[in-house]
Amino acid sequence: MAKSGKRRLSGWGKAAVITASVLVVIGGALLGVQIWIGHKVDAMLESEPLNFGAGTCVTHVGRVRVDLARRGVVLRDVAVRTKNRAKDKKDGPSPWLEATIDKVYAFGVHYDKDNDYIYIKDISVESPSVVFHDVPAPAKAECPVQDSMPRQRRSLFVERLRVNDAQAVVNLWGGNGKTGYTVSGLDIELYDINMRGDGSASGSLSQTSQAFDTEKLVAGLPFSDARVRLDKMTYTYKNGALRMEVDTLVFDERRGSATVGRVAVLPQYSKEAYSRRVGDDTDWMQVEVHDIALEGVRLPLVANRRLFYADSCGIETVDLASFKDRNEPQSNSLKPTIYKAVQDIPLGIELPVIEAAGINILYEEISRGASVPGVISFDSMKVRIEGFTNRPQAADQTYAIQAQGMLLGVARLDALLTLPADRSLDRFTLHSTLASMPATAASEITEAIAGVRIVSGMLDSVEIDVEGSSSKATSTLMMYYDDLQVSILKNGREREFITAIANDMVLRSSNPRGGKFKVGHGLFERDPRRSFWNYLWKTSYESVKDVVM
Repeated sequence: MAKSGKRRLSGWGKAAVITASVLVVIGGALLGVQIWIGHKVDAMLESEPLNFGAGTCVTHVGRVRVDLARRGVVLRDVAVRTKNRAKDKKDGPSPWLEATIDKVYAFGVHYDKDNDYIYIKDISVESPSVVFHDVPAPAKAECPVQDSMPRQRRSLFVERLRVNDAQAVVNLWGGNGKTGYTVSGLDIELYDINMRGDGSASGSLSQTSQAFDTEKLVAGLPFSDARVRLDKMTYTYKNGALRMEVDTLVFDERRGSATVGRVAVLPQYSKEAYSRRVGDDTDWMQVEVHDIALEGVRLPLVANRRLFYADSCGIETVDLASFKDRNEPQSNSLKPTIYKAVQDIPLGIELPVIEAAGINILYEEISRGASVPGVISFDSMKVRIEGFTNRPQAADQTYAIQAQGMLLGVARLDALLTLPADRSLDRFTLHSTLASMPATAASEITEAIAGVRIVSGMLDSVEIDVEGSSSKATSTLMMYYDDLQVSILKNGREREFITAIANDMVLRSSNPRGGKFKVGHGLFERDPRRSFWNYLWKTSYESVKDVVM
């Protein structure tokens, strides 16, 4: 009998064909389900408008991919934009928002229906960019959302959240002022983010996507670890008159370390123009701080702390320049003392040790009626602050600022300033010593500010103690000097008669004189419109006058 040309499959072959067919059908079904879910996610995101401070915004998603095997979803080319911006010309200015993200993906998504709890293993946001502009009179949202009944929010735990290369430009109006923020090159990694449905933070968990225990959701940490890197951030305020810059910030919460390459406060106008263009603060001031390093950092709400803490803070260099022209209208705004300003910082801070080296301070002031500024400088200063905090444990707690450096480049200055940490304690002290120096070195200051030229004299040593509160202070001065002679000036010319009277009858040319040493005493009531440093100087000057006059 002739054999048929058709070959029958063996049992194993049939099983293989059936298995392959089933896999194709299942794979096709899964692919179809994934595509269907992707369309549903896309429709859900794009169908419902969002209401932010910028009014009604619409969402566009370029592409959605769902991965059922990995319990994940990937969104590409996501954009959120203010709706109907063209109406601005007709209806007046209104805030607007434009945000884009190259890619967002989330994997390892689990939902515990019984506890209404969502777990996500990994979320990544690639290259987000945000541009938001506010206006002085924000328009109302086009379709505000009002819920008839409050909805219970689900609890959420994210094992890892990553944001890579974020950019942002934000301009805000508040009152009569405009502020602006820019951020570039921002990378963030957060681990064990744990948020309860009632909005509070929850205790950190260390779990896998296959096993998580909702019973561990107890009040505590919002996350267990954070890492941040920032290339540059700017903050422009006082209607563009000042700009703060932060460069190269790196923070690692697990290591407890943070570094900042540079922090600067930069006036955007010249010294001469600043006081005329900024009405509420007429002092031009520029600050640059380089190479800041903090160790033992603990963030608020981490390790059950309620304040920012670091074991130590080191600063490599500080350059500060300040300028005042008293011929210009002066600000009437009240200025708090330095310790009151620290106490009023909203964030609690505790830094047991702060050390800074390479501090250079330059202060220039033009007196009323003068045109040339007096200049005072502190060079190569070293500062150590111990026990700095604005959330003290005891009412009598203080912190100390120790400083050493050169005054006017010619004499060593040592100072110890003790300030109150608690609001209930309004008392500070200053102890300062100055090594020997020619009195004529101070002539540049006295001539420009008071019209007094120091012709001769030698300061052997100066020791001063100041004690006071936010309203008034006293000073005690021990000053040894010889052969002090001055020249009284008017419009740059010596007033000979008044100079003779000053040297022969008013000034004490030496101390001690005739075997008698005079201790200077001063009392000064603070002008709350002037700075704390002006307060210390004026109080000290009262005791200087008591000695030399």
